[in-house]
Amino acid sequence: MLTAGTGGADPVLAAGELAVFSHPGGGSPLTAAVDLLRGLDLPPETTDAEAAWFGFLGYDAARDFERLPSRHPATDRPVYEFFLPEVLVRFAEGRVIGRGRTPAAARTAAEQVARTLTGPAVAPLGRVAVGAGRFGFAYDEYVEAVRRARRHILDGDVFQLVLSNAWTAPATVDGLRVYERLTAINPSPYHFWHAGPRFEAVGASPEPCLTLSGGKALIRPLAGTRRRGRDEHADRLAEEDLCT
Repeated sequence: MLTAGTGGADPVLAAGELAVFSHPGGGSPLTAAVDLLRGLDLPPETTDAEAAWFGFLGYDAARDFERLPSRHPATDRPVYEFFLPEVLVRFAEGRVIGRGRTPAAARTAAEQVARTLTGPAVAPLGRVAVGAGRFGFAYDEYVEAVRRARRHILDGDVFQLVLSNAWTAPATVDGLRVYERLTAINPSPYHFWHAGPRFEAVGASPEPCLTLSGGKALIRPLAGTRRRGRDEHADRLAEEDLCT
């Protein structure tokens, strides 16, 4: 497996499979992945990145913790797929970290990746083809979904909803090339590419969901709210606060 990502100015590439945790969801709590990491005997100087899973966590993981309706249509993608990398490349530091059952195995893995990175550039993908796409919602269905969302807000069931409309299309394209192009044209500070045995995921986000470092949690949500002020001046101050 391979996972690449940029978080600010710290691009990272993780490769290999010292351990894999993949499940379609249901009956295998996500906490099992945390418990496995907690049970590893790691050296005291191990960094957070070296003691972390890399991979993919889908929205449907919430169904392991909440009573939610089944998803339709169902997908054959795992709800979560994590791996402990055999090699971790930290480009900002110029470091290639190898790991394995023995020091020799770790060194060999790191040297192989280092040779690949310093070798000739990968040839560009020749053919890119995208077929006809379709939206997950028809126009009338989307309008009705908005009406239902408004009712749930007025009834107090929720305070915010995101009505995404998925667009899908068959394509012949290499995920890594999509990732490279996305990082070049999209100013988002967070990009990711995950290549597993059955699927690839490529994306960009202007906000991290959650970052944990040194026992401190950090969130930087794109959306936010403030109470209405007593006058126009107070509203303007709240607006400026949301922009910072």
